[in-house]
Amino acid sequence: MGLREPLAQVGAKVGDGSEYYRMDGTTVGKILTTDSSGWNGLYGMHRADLLRVLGGRHLHKPQYARGTAVSHLSKMLLAHS
Repeated sequence: MGLREPLAQVGAKVGDGSEYYRMDGTTVGKILTTDSSGWNGLYGMHRADLLRVLGGRHLHKPQYARGTAVSHLSKMLLAHS
């Protein structure tokens, strides 16, 4: 599909120390980043950046901050690109 590089430019693996936050900035809690076997399948990006990549407009510089967890879809797209 050719999406590996464009997705890598707008996203990143969600790692240890990542947390969920409320709109007011207070912490909700830690993000569980691994499954029971220790595999980290979370990959995060802003949904607008994901839509831009999927829409073929990934040649433009991302304007949004990273952070929206788009785990399984992004992993699946990276695996098939």
